Amino acid sequence: MYALLGGNGSGKSTLLKVLCGIHKAQQGKVWIDNKPLKSWKRQDLVGKVGYLPQNPKLFFLHDTVKKELEETMSQSTESPTELVESLLNMLDISHLIHKHPYDLSGGELQKAALACILLRKPDILLLDEPTKGLDPVSKNQLADILKELCRNGTTVLFTTHDVEFAAANASRCGMMFDGKITSEGDPSVFFKGNFFYTTMIQRLLRGKNSTCLTVEEACRQWS
Repeated sequence: MYALLGGNGSGKSTLLKVLCGIHKAQQGKVWIDNKPLKSWKRQDLVGKVGYLPQNPKLFFLHDTVKKELEETMSQSTESPTELVESLLNMLDISHLIHKHPYDLSGGELQKAALACILLRKPDILLLDEPTKGLDPVSKNQLADILKELCRNGTTVLFTTHDVEFAAANASRCGMMFDGKITSEGDPSVFFKGNFFYTTMIQRLLRGKNSTCLTVEEACRQWS
């Protein structure tokens, strides 16, 4: 689970769009499974790479969440009815399936779009600011889902300004500046060596010898 951090305009969202084929790379090449991205058929790529944009409204074409899910299911060779129910329960959005996507809150919309993407069982999941609009409980639910996906072999790359979420859940972090990765490492190293992008507890304990990255870790250590 790779967290990509950086300021607005640094190129994070553009990178995700290049990786999933929405934008063409101005230089260099993108390869997926030793095969150039441009040689992938669109229908095959959709099942390989899942992309959740920063504005989930762009994802929806139908007037209810249920119809959107059904459309996604119709494109699958499997019959994932049980998977749909599992995802809806896991994301806590079963009560929203008959609503128009545009009537949902930002966090609910994010979850509904994620459910549609996960139905395709992508090997690579690209998420642009996935915690935007989510309350703390929903963030924890999302973290559990992403960790489970990683345990089952999915690669997760997400952009974020949510330093605490990245520190607590990512297995590796990178800093993007002016279209390039300028530094990267495990969260324990990455955030302790970063002056501007670091967690709240690290700001409080700057200059002191601490192994804590997040407030939760600090509370557990000091309790």
